[in-house]
Amino acid sequence: MIQKFNSKHLAKFCKTDCKVVLYEEGLSENGGPSKALEFQGKCRFVEKTKVIISTDGKQVKLVGEVVLVGNIAPNLAKISNGTCQIGEVKYNIYGARRPRNPDGSVHHTTLELM
Repeated sequence: MIQKFNSKHLAKFCKTDCKVVLYEEGLSENGGPSKALEFQGKCRFVEKTKVIISTDGKQVKLVGEVVLVGNIAPNLAKISNGTCQIGEVKYNIYGARRPRNPDGSVHHTTLELM
């Protein structure tokens, strides 16, 4: 029988303070992004530089990943736009992953930063 992953194992690695702001898809009435969620807590920050080619053929340089325990945005179907602040440095979010447990619950949220 496959068991649910224990989030306590991941939580002991989350020691870095971070502030995540996620925006909804599309634009607000003012023409800017509308804030969907603001999260402040502990994360695991991994500085890892990687260059990828986006779907429109542009070169994108990813500078790291942030791993957060659980699903930080259960009301958002897709995390595609936002910022993440680690210390005094502010990064833009390029993409996100939410791996699931066998029962369908989200184990952790990974944000790719550029």
